[in-house]
Formats: sequence, C-alpha cells, structure tokens
Amino acid sequence: MNPEWVVIVDPFSTGALLAPEIKALGYACVAVISNDQVSPALRKSFNADDFEHTFHSSEDCQRWVHDSGATIAAVMAGSEVGVALADRLASEFGTRGNSVETTDHRRNKQAMQAALAKHGLAHIKTWSVQSDAEARALVQTLDEGAYVLKPANSAATEGVMFADTCAELLERLDDIKWGATNCLGEVVSTYLVQEFLSGPEYVIDMVSVDGDCIISSLAVYDKVHCNGSRFVYNGLHLLNPDALQYSALTSYARDCAQALGIQVGPIHMEVIDTPRGPVMIEAGARLHGGIAPRLIRDCYSPDLLSLTVDCYLDRTQITHPVQKAEGRIVFVIAHQHGEYPGISAGDDAAIRALPSYRGHDIWQTVGSSYEPTTDLLSCPALCWFASDDAEQLSRDEQAFRSIMARYFGDKP
Repeated sequence: MNPEWVVIVDPFSTGALLAPEIKALGYACVAVISNDQVSPALRKSFNADDFEHTFHSSEDCQRWVHDSGATIAAVMAGSEVGVALADRLASEFGTRGNSVETTDHRRNKQAMQAALAKHGLAHIKTWSVQSDAEARALVQTLDEGAYVLKPANSAATEGVMFADTCAELLERLDDIKWGATNCLGEVVSTYLVQEFLSGPEYVIDMVSVDGDCIISSLAVYDKVHCNGSRFVYNGLHLLNPDALQYSALTSYARDCAQALGIQVGPIHMEVIDTPRGPVMIEAGARLHGGIAPRLIRDCYSPDLLSLTVDCYLDRTQITHPVQKAEGRIVFVIAHQHGEYPGISAGDDAAIRALPSYRGHDIWQTVGSSYEPTTDLLSCPALCWFASDDAEQLSRDEQAFRSIMARYFGDKP
C-alpha cells in the first residue's frame, strides 16, 4: 500500500522537528525549499534524510505529484519563509490550509497590524518606508516620542532598532542597510516605523483547528538593554495559560489569530501587556523557533508539536493542554568581543548534571570569534530547564550562567 505524503515547505529551525514526528505515524515526507538563500544557520538545521524527496521549486513538487499520483495528506510551513508557499500549495493540492487571500496578514508586519485595526482590535501604529528619503520625510511628521524601527520581514529581532526621540530615530536611519539579505534569505526593501509600547512581553503559542484556537503554551520574555540594544534576550519563563491573571491576554490572542485568518496550524504570537491592555507585536503561522518546542514538550501535555501534527492530519480529537512542569530558557549574553576556546569536559559535565537540565546549545566552534550580543542571532549559547520546583530552576540558571561567564563574559 502506497503511503500518504506530507509536504513540508522550508523545514528549517523547529520545522525540522516535524518530519520525524510525521514519519512515526506512517506517512512519508517531501521537502520543498522555497529559497536557497537562507542563512547557513538555517540551512544547517535541514535534515535531508528525513525526506523521501527534496524539491527546490514548487513546480517540481507539483510535477512529481501529478506524475506519481501521490496522495497529499497535508502541506505545512516548516519556517517563517515557507508560510506563503505552504498556503498556495495547500490550496492547489486541496488540503487543509490558510487562505491565500490573507497570506499577507501572516507575513507582512504592517498588514498584520492593519488586519487587527480592521477587526477593531488593539494594534500598533505603523508606517512603512521604502527609501531613506521617504523615511526622513515621515519622521518630520511624527509626534515626539519613542519608536521602533525594523524590517517588514525580519525574524529573530534582526535589524530591530529603538529610538527614544525623533532626533534619535533620524540617526538610526543611517544604520539601515537597504537591499540587504536577511537571515531568511529575503531582500529587505521595506522598513517599518512603529510606536514603542512598554510593558511585559509575552509569547503565546497556539494551534488552530478549523479556526478554533487552542493555547498550547504561554511564556514571558526577559529582554534587557545592553550592548546598545534594548532587545537582547536574557530569558524566557513558561507560565500557566489557564491562570485567571492571563485570561485577557489569551482571549485577545485568540481574537488576533482570527483576524489574521489563521484557520489551521500553529501560531507563534508576541504580545505586549501595556497599561491600556494587550497589544500584538507580531505573529507567525508556524512553530515557535529555537528549542522552544522541545521545552514545551517537557512542560505541557499535549504539547505544541503533537498538536500541530494532529490538527493537520485530523488524527484525534484535540484536547486542551495542561501544564505539568515549570520551564525556562536561559540565554547567554556576551559583553565583549572574544574567541571561544571550547568548553572544558568538566564544565560540560557540570551543566548536564544540573537537576532541572534538559539541554543546551553552544553555537560557537572552537577558535571562532564572537561579538557582543545585540539580538538573538548574536546569542552565543543557551540552556533550557524544566522542573516542578521553581527554586531549583533558579539555582540551576545561576550555576549555568556562572559557567558561561568564564567563556563569554556573561554576567552571572
């Protein structure tokens, strides 16, 4: 009996976790790479061995489906850059998917905010500019205040800048690299200017099942101002989304997902809880990146990854996740330039022996240079922990930071 096939578009980053999960259920997987210009770090996460076929154009994939008569059970976006093509292929193959008519709401950060405004939801004032002259003319019209400047198609806080005043915003325009290629392999031709919102920043991961959004996990970011950037990741703490204090936050997130037209699949959403209430920063119709799905699996049941697969393949009745442990991600911040000497066997063993340890990544190779951390892309290492003992998590975080301080100058 021939297997049913699942097409995964751009299975990079956490999208690489999908194929093993799907294959374990008896399906075969096909990869479609929409853009060969993605960063080496993303390309490295792709595991070709998980796929029976890898196509480097949608036309080749469609031709194979036509010629082979393959039955396509699902089409999924494996990463941010694959969202648009996944929408289109799902439509063409007749599988569950999100409408191609609203794809822009899920990929363009200005269109996201416009969709929220259209549905009467709290949103961020946003202006788009496509040249230095246009940007400078816009600044002259803005009210005095703090603003955020960022690429319309950025990820991992790449290219995001903060300005306290309009004068400072004009200075930040000198740092824009118009026409540069970002980590997703996309040319940056448009920047956004947004009002700056203050308040704790939350990340809400959901899975939409025929438009009904289930909260998979809730977390709060700890971002700090250092090395000249206000958006440096220091930590992420998982929370209980069923707690009454977060009900307004999760209700708003569900409304936003509806406004963005997300009918099926995962939703990764970042929201600021401002004095006037929650306001969405941005959202992605894909899995939470990095190591988050692995930590979420340790802390919630059912977890984000299994919920995502189940919703596309219509395997089981989706059940509401329950938090079973507390979890956190600890990001290392380098405070100077340096050369990574390689971690000693003793320090590596000490990290792995921490009671709540679940895993760690060091993205430097022996002898490689590192720079002061200003965004997620320049974070040299991280570790993730899970436990039902919050005090143990804090002790283990402190121990990990103390070890890393010997290598990257991270302040314990």
